[in-house]
Amino acid sequence: MRLKNLLFLLAALPIVMLSSCTDDGGDSEKMTNYVQLSVNGGTGGVTTISEDATEPIVVDVLLSYFVETPTTINFELTGNEGDILRIEDNIIEIAANEKTAQVKIYSNNRNSLITEQSVNLIIASSSNEKIVLSKPWTIKVKPVASMSLTEEQIALIEGYKQNLGIDLYRMLGKVSCSVKVSFPYVEGDDKEYFNDGNESRTFTSESVITLSENATADKPVLKMVSNPMGLNDFMFEMLRKNTTEDVYESWYYYPYSVAAMSAVGYTPADNDQFQIAATETFEMTLDNITIDNGQIAFTQEIEDIWGDMIITVPFDYNFSLWNKLQAKSEEVVEVDEYGDGEMVEYTLGELFEYGASMDPKQYLLISTVGEDYFENDPSDWVEPTASYDFENGTFSFVFPFDMYNSYGYQNVEVTYTMNAAK
Repeated sequence: MRLKNLLFLLAALPIVMLSSCTDDGGDSEKMTNYVQLSVNGGTGGVTTISEDATEPIVVDVLLSYFVETPTTINFELTGNEGDILRIEDNIIEIAANEKTAQVKIYSNNRNSLITEQSVNLIIASSSNEKIVLSKPWTIKVKPVASMSLTEEQIALIEGYKQNLGIDLYRMLGKVSCSVKVSFPYVEGDDKEYFNDGNESRTFTSESVITLSENATADKPVLKMVSNPMGLNDFMFEMLRKNTTEDVYESWYYYPYSVAAMSAVGYTPADNDQFQIAATETFEMTLDNITIDNGQIAFTQEIEDIWGDMIITVPFDYNFSLWNKLQAKSEEVVEVDEYGDGEMVEYTLGELFEYGASMDPKQYLLISTVGEDYFENDPSDWVEPTASYDFENGTFSFVFPFDMYNSYGYQNVEVTYTMNAAK
């Protein structure tokens, strides 16, 4: 564990950690053939789609065991009020001696939503009664993103086109991208905990990009107002794996975390985790992306939560659970501090200082990306770079990032495909 993490934990009062119990299940448990769902290589249990999306969500279906005979599984959507989504083929067949399949889910493009709607993919029935879904997959459907430009912004964009030779319209609106996240460091086994043992994850996504309020006549500046770098769902998954779905199984046993989560209505589920993926919203934006002479500047120097100045990709987070906790920061709660049943009173704000915070900035991108903070051998740091190419119709970003429980950097490569010239 990094020095910052250690110092942060040492600031907390001493506690007695509770241990979890596991059950090997016996022979009867082994007979159950659990189904795990994943999207884009992630098993976080949630993904996001815009209501006007034309490409499907491809859900990979993986059984624990090969089936002995051809088996059908009937999937259905719950919470699909207004028929906003549809399954292409809700009944899939898995051949004998196989254990994988895919389900495709499309938007019906009704464009009727005003607020985000959560829809769950579940198993309605199966020809094999031993097949059981480990947990449903939640699809969060967002209303169609509008990106209207003011007259002043249009004038700036036309000026860039005439004076700088930059057709910024090609980089605005809804822009598709391909994303690769690599987990290069082996000794700490980050990839095992955060990426199911895989060295990388690749997926396609899209961002909504507009002209930043900080743009000037001689300085084009962009703002990614939705799903910056295509990473919104991925970062939400990583945040949960560092907290409410802690891969080290410590955060959700921590008495301060238990008390804080209880204050906003959460208790651990059967698998000893706080299930927030389907009920909470997590949104990111990224401002001050400056276009200049063939290059893109997108990192900034900021003060982190420990008071140190670091170079980072300055994502701004809007996390509903953290908002709820902050709103109750002065509320007094009781904590079973030592696991002996003796309750001690703290304010929620004090619990945040003892490690119960859900501030994304405490868990995501917490070390500098401007230099190699970890100095692992071999190095897992890459220099942040970005560029654009109107001839080939692309603009791209490369940068490292780390997390609270990581032992080094993960690396992100994002390539956007520009919109056609108008």
